[in-house]
Amino acid sequence: MMQIKSYLRALFIVVITTPFAMSSSMALSQTQQGRSDYLGTLLEQARELVDNREYEAALEIYKDAANINSENAKIFSGMGYIHSRQGNYDAAVAAYRKAVELQPDNAEFHYALGHALANQGNYSEASTAYYKALELKPNHIDAYLGLGGVLLRRNHHDGALHIYQDLLEHKPNHGKANAIVGALYLEQENWQSAIAHLETATKVDPQRTSAWLDLAKAYQQQGNYPQARETIETLLQREPNNGKAYYIKGQLLEQQGATQKALAAYEQASSHQPEAAEVLARKGEIEIEQHQYEQAVQTYRRLQQLVSSNPQIYYNLGVALKGNNNSGQAKQAFQKAAELFREKENQKGLNQVQQQLNDLKNRN
Repeated sequence: MMQIKSYLRALFIVVITTPFAMSSSMALSQTQQGRSDYLGTLLEQARELVDNREYEAALEIYKDAANINSENAKIFSGMGYIHSRQGNYDAAVAAYRKAVELQPDNAEFHYALGHALANQGNYSEASTAYYKALELKPNHIDAYLGLGGVLLRRNHHDGALHIYQDLLEHKPNHGKANAIVGALYLEQENWQSAIAHLETATKVDPQRTSAWLDLAKAYQQQGNYPQARETIETLLQREPNNGKAYYIKGQLLEQQGATQKALAAYEQASSHQPEAAEVLARKGEIEIEQHQYEQAVQTYRRLQQLVSSNPQIYYNLGVALKGNNNSGQAKQAFQKAAELFREKENQKGLNQVQQQLNDLKNRN
């Protein structure tokens, strides 16, 4: 800052000591040039501070620069960037709006505004900003990604699919876009299109776990179990602690009739994802089917802690306790299941509970 003050002092001397005979227009020109040079110095210092992540100091310089020239869009863009980095998205939006107002034909400013609005949760206006960025720069990949993400958050999946497909016209081997398009086709049960995009995603971006998981699901839904297994095994070689992969492996093994191996896969999935309710539920069902009642009781006790309002959990817990010859606790579990089935007006569930309670009564 001492250098800046020295520069201002020199500028002041130049203006004051200019010969009286000098024309006023020439003096004004030199003054304007001095201000321009000073502003350039400020912006350069601000950029250096930003590069060093000294955001507060950089922001102060940008504020000083705005006092010198309030019509410079780059100043407000710089302020918007700092606010975004600090997670202050309200201030970032305000700064980027000013930058867009001053320079409406700058695609990067519209993109940055869209990003700030999206993080602010204003998805509607974020979409508008991203669209404007793409109108100004049709090959703006980040704007496609931002717009697609916002549309997904707004549950406009068809619109998002269209946007990501447009992106792929510009960059056909984009890993993230292929993975998302594949996932959207998976939702539509368009297995073949999903597989085509997901295979591309796993080839060009093999670190993208979601693409491997979705590819295995697409093969599974298509009925191509060997290819689904190969996909999951490849992922598990890369990520041996991936609980979701073990869960899909368990499903595939069940579908192929390898129940005991499926149970082992579910146990692996549960060890890596101890709070995954769907894993515990399937694991418990197999344990009951195989009369492993003691293990099933433990499984449903854990599941009970995760999902306390599902009547089927209490019903299955009762079955496991009953199989483990614990009639008293089994009765309590069935009564809780009946209460929850009644709340959900599930008569079929109530009938099943009543049969179990009658059987317990007859045993005694």
